[in-house]
Formats: sequence, structure tokens, C-alpha cells
Amino acid sequence: MKTIFIDGLRVYSRKLGAPDYVLGSLVAEVDTLTKFLKANADEKGVVRIDILRAKSGRSYLKLNTWKPTKTKNETPIEQTASLDDIPF
Repeated sequence: MKTIFIDGLRVYSRKLGAPDYVLGSLVAEVDTLTKFLKANADEKGVVRIDILRAKSGRSYLKLNTWKPTKTKNETPIEQTASLDDIPF
């Protein structure tokens, strides 16, 4: 699976001496990021981004392209009970 880095969005690790609640920071280049998001949105208009740590210790962002696969034996469960059937 090919790694697709996020165009227009950079992540920086927490600076030395920063408070514990600071995880890091992001810098967005609006025009570049907007084009990337529009080009990579799924059918629902969503872009999933993973925040990862390289072997060097630096953080980076990667497009999450995973999609669930349906198996042939997968069938939806039919709901037969209604709210009126609940005993309480």
C-alpha cells in the first residue's frame, strides 16, 4: 500500500519544555490543503488522516485509505422486534 502524505498540512512534535498537555502543532497551507482534501474525500465527503511517528521519532501525517470489504456471506440482520415488544 502506497503512503500518501498530506499536502498542505505539516505536523510538529512538542517543543522541549512545553507543558505536558501540549502534544504538538499543525501548520496548514489553506489553498494546498483545500485542494488535497477535495481530491481525496470519500463518497461521504470525509478524509481520514493518521498521525504517525517515524523511526527517527518525528511525527508525520498520512492519508488513511483503508476501506472495509464485504464478504459474500455477509447479510444484513433483519430486525423483527418493535418497541412495543419490549417488556418494560
